[in-house]
Amino acid sequence: MAGAQLPAGHPRHEPDRRGRPADPQRHEHNQGLAAETAPWIESFFADVDTLGIRRAHHYPRATRYIEEMVTLIERLESKGVTYRSEGGIYFRIAGFPAYGRLSGIPAAGLVAG
Repeated sequence: MAGAQLPAGHPRHEPDRRGRPADPQRHEHNQGLAAETAPWIESFFADVDTLGIRRAHHYPRATRYIEEMVTLIERLESKGVTYRSEGGIYFRIAGFPAYGRLSGIPAAGLVAG
């Protein structure tokens, strides 16, 4: 990637819903989320500029919407349109008949993975 030297590993996340650090080594890094992710964000924008992509007006931060995402996933689970695999929760496209209507790609032609 162009731009800043990236830190080893991946960006750390905000504490979970119970206030526990998502990264137990975070205290060893002695950095908050902003400092830990700054090089990744800088590199992303360097790549955007290198590729000549026009920047958006706003870049929402996923970490500011964790509670809303968890609530949405729980709602989808309660409706039976999710499944669990390899430690993750995924959307079951068969539970959404209109899936693919916008792209024109029918769900029947998709391959899992």
